[in-house]
Amino acid sequence: MSRLGLNYHKFKPVFAREVMRKENIVTFTSVGKETSNTAHPGDYIVKNQTTAAEQYVIPAGKFKLLYRWLRKGSNGFDEYSPKGEIIALKCDQQTLERLGLRCPFEFEASWGDKLIVYPGDYLVCPPDFSEVYKISPTEFRQTYRLRS
Repeated sequence: MSRLGLNYHKFKPVFAREVMRKENIVTFTSVGKETSNTAHPGDYIVKNQTTAAEQYVIPAGKFKLLYRWLRKGSNGFDEYSPKGEIIALKCDQQTLERLGLRCPFEFEASWGDKLIVYPGDYLVCPPDFSEVYKISPTEFRQTYRLRS
Protein backbone atom coordinates (compact mmCIF):
# COMPACT_ATOMS: atom_id res chain seq x y z
CA MET A 1 0.00 0.00 0.00
CA SER A 2 2.85 2.43 0.64
CA ARG A 3 3.81 2.45 -3.08
CA LEU A 4 0.33 3.60 -4.06
CA GLY A 5 -0.65 5.44 -0.90
CA LEU A 6 0.40 8.86 0.34
CA ASN A 7 1.13 10.03 3.90
CA TYR A 8 -1.53 12.18 5.54
CA HIS A 9 -1.91 13.64 9.01
CA LYS A 10 -5.14 14.24 10.88
CA PHE A 11 -5.40 17.99 11.45
CA LYS A 12 -8.79 18.32 13.10
CA PRO A 13 -9.24 17.72 16.85
CA VAL A 14 -11.79 15.13 18.00
CA PHE A 15 -14.11 14.74 20.95
CA ALA A 16 -13.71 11.52 22.91
CA ARG A 17 -14.84 9.83 26.08
CA GLU A 18 -13.74 6.73 27.92
CA VAL A 19 -16.19 3.83 27.93
CA MET A 20 -17.40 2.73 31.37
CA ARG A 21 -19.57 -0.22 30.32
CA LYS A 22 -20.08 -2.21 27.14
CA GLU A 23 -21.70 -0.16 24.35
CA ASN A 24 -22.61 -0.80 20.74
CA ILE A 25 -21.57 2.04 18.45
CA VAL A 26 -22.89 2.51 14.91
CA THR A 27 -20.88 4.81 12.67
CA PHE A 28 -22.82 7.04 10.27
CA THR A 29 -21.05 9.23 7.72
CA SER A 30 -22.41 11.65 5.13
CA VAL A 31 -23.28 8.66 2.92
CA GLY A 32 -25.09 6.63 5.60
CA LYS A 33 -24.23 3.70 7.86
CA GLU A 34 -20.59 2.72 7.56
CA THR A 35 -19.91 0.18 10.32
CA SER A 36 -20.69 -0.93 13.85
CA ASN A 37 -18.46 -2.00 16.70
CA THR A 38 -18.70 -2.92 20.37
CA ALA A 39 -16.84 -0.75 22.88
CA HIS A 40 -15.66 -2.28 26.14
CA PRO A 41 -14.70 -0.59 29.41
CA GLY A 42 -11.48 1.34 28.93
CA ASP A 43 -12.00 1.84 25.18
CA TYR A 44 -12.73 5.31 23.82
CA ILE A 45 -15.65 6.54 21.77
CA VAL A 46 -14.31 9.13 19.34
CA LYS A 47 -16.54 11.70 17.68
CA ASN A 48 -15.01 13.52 14.72
CA GLN A 49 -15.58 17.22 14.22
CA THR A 50 -17.06 16.76 10.75
CA THR A 51 -20.48 17.56 9.36
CA ALA A 52 -21.50 13.93 10.01
CA ALA A 53 -20.01 13.93 13.55
CA GLU A 54 -19.32 10.22 13.02
CA GLN A 55 -18.47 8.15 16.10
CA TYR A 56 -16.25 5.08 16.31
CA VAL A 57 -14.38 2.92 18.84
CA ILE A 58 -10.64 3.01 19.55
CA PRO A 59 -9.01 0.69 22.14
CA ALA A 60 -7.41 2.54 25.08
CA GLY A 61 -3.79 1.72 24.26
CA LYS A 62 -4.13 2.86 20.68
CA PHE A 63 -6.11 5.98 21.65
CA LYS A 64 -3.31 7.20 23.93
CA LEU A 65 -0.80 6.83 21.08
CA LEU A 66 -2.97 8.75 18.62
CA TYR A 67 -4.37 11.65 20.68
CA ARG A 68 -3.39 14.07 23.41
CA TRP A 69 -5.84 15.82 25.72
CA LEU A 70 -6.63 19.46 24.87
CA ARG A 71 -9.49 20.61 27.07
CA LYS A 72 -12.58 19.66 29.02
CA GLY A 73 -15.65 19.27 26.88
CA SER A 74 -19.33 18.62 27.49
CA ASN A 75 -21.57 15.58 27.81
CA GLY A 76 -18.57 13.50 28.89
CA PHE A 77 -16.63 14.20 25.67
CA ASP A 78 -13.32 16.04 26.11
CA GLU A 79 -11.43 17.51 23.16
CA TYR A 80 -8.22 15.84 21.97
CA SER A 81 -5.57 16.79 19.43
CA PRO A 82 -4.48 14.14 16.91
CA LYS A 83 -0.81 13.22 16.76
CA GLY A 84 -0.79 10.33 14.31
CA GLU A 85 -0.56 9.93 10.60
CA ILE A 86 -1.87 7.45 8.08
CA ILE A 87 -1.10 6.10 4.66
CA ALA A 88 -4.10 6.60 2.39
CA LEU A 89 -5.04 5.33 -1.03
CA LYS A 90 -7.93 6.94 -2.90
CA CYS A 91 -10.07 4.33 -4.64
CA ASP A 92 -10.38 6.06 -8.00
CA GLN A 93 -10.85 4.18 -11.29
CA GLN A 94 -7.14 4.20 -12.23
CA THR A 95 -6.03 2.84 -8.84
CA LEU A 96 -8.74 0.19 -8.82
CA GLU A 97 -7.67 -1.00 -12.26
CA ARG A 98 -4.01 -1.21 -11.13
CA LEU A 99 -5.11 -3.35 -8.18
CA GLY A 100 -7.48 -5.48 -10.24
CA LEU A 101 -10.47 -4.44 -8.13
CA ARG A 102 -14.00 -3.37 -8.95
CA CYS A 103 -16.13 -1.13 -6.77
CA PRO A 104 -18.00 -1.65 -4.69
CA PHE A 105 -16.02 -4.33 -2.87
CA GLU A 106 -15.96 -5.37 0.75
CA PHE A 107 -13.42 -6.54 3.28
CA GLU A 108 -13.43 -7.43 6.96
CA ALA A 109 -12.15 -4.72 9.32
CA SER A 110 -9.95 -5.54 12.30
CA TRP A 111 -13.00 -5.22 14.60
CA GLY A 112 -14.83 -7.94 12.64
CA ASP A 113 -17.38 -5.90 10.69
CA LYS A 114 -17.54 -5.85 6.90
CA LEU A 115 -16.71 -2.53 5.26
CA ILE A 116 -17.98 -1.73 1.77
CA VAL A 117 -15.67 0.39 -0.36
CA TYR A 118 -17.23 2.64 -3.00
CA PRO A 119 -15.52 4.70 -5.73
CA GLY A 120 -13.89 7.75 -4.15
CA ASP A 121 -13.45 6.16 -0.71
CA TYR A 122 -10.02 6.03 0.88
CA LEU A 123 -8.36 2.85 2.09
CA VAL A 124 -6.15 3.83 5.02
CA CYS A 125 -3.73 2.25 7.46
CA PRO A 126 -1.31 3.42 10.13
CA PRO A 127 2.39 3.57 9.14
CA ASP A 128 2.98 0.17 10.80
CA PHE A 129 0.33 -1.44 8.51
CA SER A 130 -1.35 -3.00 11.58
CA GLU A 131 -4.86 -2.60 10.16
CA VAL A 132 -6.75 -1.34 7.13
CA TYR A 133 -10.03 0.53 7.17
CA LYS A 134 -11.89 2.93 4.92
CA ILE A 135 -12.91 6.56 5.17
CA SER A 136 -15.62 8.16 3.07
CA PRO A 137 -14.37 11.05 0.89
CA THR A 138 -16.24 13.89 2.62
CA GLU A 139 -15.03 12.89 6.09
CA PHE A 140 -11.52 12.29 4.77
CA ARG A 141 -11.30 15.80 3.30
CA GLN A 142 -12.68 17.31 6.52
CA THR A 143 -10.10 15.61 8.78
CA TYR A 144 -6.89 14.80 6.86
CA ARG A 145 -4.23 16.77 4.99
CA LEU A 146 -1.37 15.56 2.85
CA ARG A 147 1.85 15.37 4.87
CA SER A 148 4.29 17.96 3.51
